[in-house]
Amino acid sequence: MMRRPRRYAQGRSSAASDMYKRQAVALESLAGVVMPAELQISFADGGTEIVLLPVEMWNQGPRFSWTIPRAGVVNKVVVDPRAVYPDDDRTNNTWSRQ
Repeated sequence: MMRRPRRYAQGRSSAASDMYKRQAVALESLAGVVMPAELQISFADGGTEIVLLPVEMWNQGPRFSWTIPRAGVVNKVVVDPRAVYPDDDRTNNTWSRQ
């Protein structure tokens, strides 16, 4: 009997700011298996930060919103920038400011 392989997929669904000018990244677990997330955040001033989010973030369900603690305009967010996690679709791992 062959077992069906598990699907792995996570991606960013959006990045937004609230009325206090705090910015947040919305992540989505698109398959049944959850994993930690690594984010690369690029800012308009040229700065870049790497953030590691624990797998426990998915305890609340398949969507998670993380508020970026640093002030500044976010130009780009990349989920799994080193491509170390299994992912069925890497085309949905990048958000860029329009």
